[in-house]
Amino acid sequence: MTDLRVAVVDDEPIMRSDLVRMLNDVEGVQVVGEGRNGVEALELVRDHAPDALFLDVEMPALNGIDVATSLGDHGAPFLVFVTAYDRYAPQAFDVEAVDYLLKPFDARRLARCVERVRARQQQVVQASAHGVTTRYVARVGVRIGNRIQVVDMSDVHWISASGNYAELHTEAGVHLCRRTMRDLQRALDPAHFMRIHRSTIVRMSCVRDLRAAGAGDWIVHLHRGETLRLSRSYRDAFVQRLGRVG
Repeated sequence: MTDLRVAVVDDEPIMRSDLVRMLNDVEGVQVVGEGRNGVEALELVRDHAPDALFLDVEMPALNGIDVATSLGDHGAPFLVFVTAYDRYAPQAFDVEAVDYLLKPFDARRLARCVERVRARQQQVVQASAHGVTTRYVARVGVRIGNRIQVVDMSDVHWISASGNYAELHTEAGVHLCRRTMRDLQRALDPAHFMRIHRSTIVRMSCVRDLRAAGAGDWIVHLHRGETLRLSRSYRDAFVQRLGRVG
């Protein structure tokens, strides 16, 4: 197995040293560089091209979110935010972080994080082999009271507009996501999700059938029993995805 090459950026020397030590204890991980701030983080990516960047959020000059935004998508490493504060989680997942490590954490939690990075890396490799290089959002952070919960997009059955934001409908309940429908439509893998109305996105594997409702209207029925309206402007593309309707 090829080593996972990582870089660590934290403005606190003791915390940075501890994380480097813990990462060096994880089999198959190679720490290729360390940085003290956001500027050095960008330099590390430029000079060492790590597979993953373990990044503190609150740092001088550029904070962790600023670094993620500056990196963009092309050739950027996988991001893992390491912080003592949970309030940055929604922003972290907005920039498609693979994981969010809350200090303090133990070796077992770090090992799970590394496994997630490797899994995401494998997904990208497989996609590239099929000529697909776009990274799609796999997890988002949603606020529930005074805590942040991570929702896997694979658990989302459908998405509805809620003002300027979106609601994620899952088996466990409905979660408010502070992203717009347009943003989510661009970020989600079109192989799994499809927009069927200006206020609705559906997971295709959750669709049971499509039924005519009269006057040219159609209703999408999901396996759990929900019914969603199919807008005429999305009908042709949706029917084509489902297959020929007799």
